[in-house]
Amino acid sequence: MTAVARRFAFALASLVLAGCTLDKPAWLEQKQANDAKANGATANAAPANGAAANGATASAAKPSEADANYYAEEVWENRLYVFGTSANHKLFQSTHDLQFAKTFIGAGPNGQTVRLELDPKNPAVYDRVHAEYKSRHGTDLED
Repeated sequence: MTAVARRFAFALASLVLAGCTLDKPAWLEQKQANDAKANGATANAAPANGAAANGATASAAKPSEADANYYAEEVWENRLYVFGTSANHKLFQSTHDLQFAKTFIGAGPNGQTVRLELDPKNPAVYDRVHAEYKSRHGTDLED
């Protein structure tokens, strides 16, 4: 190995190791919380990051009747996010990402972008959320 190659390898190893920390990765807490939910633990147990829980219980079975009528709106970075399931709303609060949504640019109050949750496996969620948004805001979003 030449001196130049050794220096390059040393510099590369230094850069890689400089990014390592002794703290556990941020995604690990979310994975542990998801694993606890999958094992039927209650959500009112305090999360690992110390955030307050809302006292709801997690259920591995079918969504509850309350979840079937769930509706929530949250503004993030001048966008109005509309949720039809409590699970996606809780996930959004920690990640600020809504994986499946239909976006209406400038269609919300004060010209906000509106993102309605949709579920590829259950199209009724989008229909319900869209109808509820229309009834609460008195305006129909253009499809």
